[in-house]
Amino acid sequence: MNNNTFIAGMGTYACIGQNVETFWNSVISGHVGTSKGFGEITTKSNKENKDRFALSMALISIDQAMKQAGWKELAPSDGIILATTTGAINNWETRLYQMHHKKINSIEFSKYLKYEPFGNFINELSNELNFYGRRIVISSACCASTQAIAVAHNWLQTKKVKRCLVVGVECLSDLTKNGFSSLKLIDTDTCRPFDQNRKGINLSEGSAAICLESNKTESKQYLAQVSGGGYYSEGYHMTSPHPEGKGCFQAIKMAMKQSKINAEDISWIHAHGTASISNDLSESKAINKYFRDCNPAVTSTKSLHGHALAASGIIESIICIKSILENQYIPNWHIKQKDENINLNLPTPPTLNKYTNKVRHVLKTTLGFGGMNAALVFSGVEKEQRTQG
Repeated sequence: MNNNTFIAGMGTYACIGQNVETFWNSVISGHVGTSKGFGEITTKSNKENKDRFALSMALISIDQAMKQAGWKELAPSDGIILATTTGAINNWETRLYQMHHKKINSIEFSKYLKYEPFGNFINELSNELNFYGRRIVISSACCASTQAIAVAHNWLQTKKVKRCLVVGVECLSDLTKNGFSSLKLIDTDTCRPFDQNRKGINLSEGSAAICLESNKTESKQYLAQVSGGGYYSEGYHMTSPHPEGKGCFQAIKMAMKQSKINAEDISWIHAHGTASISNDLSESKAINKYFRDCNPAVTSTKSLHGHALAASGIIESIICIKSILENQYIPNWHIKQKDENINLNLPTPPTLNKYTNKVRHVLKTTLGFGGMNAALVFSGVEKEQRTQG
């Protein structure tokens, strides 16, 4: 597979911005969208229609991406890949509580339980888009949407589809809030990835979508390219990555090999960087091992937008793409004291204003529960092919 995949459009809906430009401006200004450990999207319409929140978020980001790509509709030869870990959980979770407390009966609850399978969620999404072609759901924990982009890249290179829409979506729910709280992983203040005194993660919700094409149209302007993708499962532990970063290293190695880009040509790395001790140490070892002679800049932006679980990879991929378009590195906004056990080049403000060299290739890494790992290489395109996102 020698050809790259072209990014024609993108959209995002997150706690720090409900379109790409607002989101990007929040990232470069260091705006924090989390409060008391969680990054919730609290618009009036969302509160009134929380049942369909996941679907609404997905459709908003898809609409943005398709409009920018100039896709009026999806064709039978196209594909959709949906990444999520909770799907349409808001449709049935509260009813489960109600049934448990005998406020509704099991028959009433069964009307909502139909939303629990992810297959029903992607069917509902496909119905909204009037699309019935190739489609799958990826639910490989927190690396799902990063893996989804890599799978889409492979679909396009092997000509399984002509175009591919990738969307990641995640709702904050009682399940995720209470689950991560029970693991004592939530920092009620702004999280600080790679910081010596970090206390845990911030959870968030949101959606992002990317339109991918493999057949380059000369008259079309593209945002960036997917040069390579890799994913690897090391199965070390249910929640912790391998302490030596073996799975993350293999995913990086696969993505870099497919991209045919040398380690020294990576301009910047957007790390997963959750601010959990196990993640930060494992990921840093993987990056050090692969880039031991290069020392590229490494950043996590989760202190701004939080960790949107399955949607985090594609949301952060938007940052990678914008970084290439705008020739800007992003600093680690909230590091106060770098962890003495982490040997990474971690730029901090005002680094954003110091870099003037061209951002050509960006590596995105993601880790997930169950030993899941994924990595992507994004590359720029020629100036005449590029449009601002």
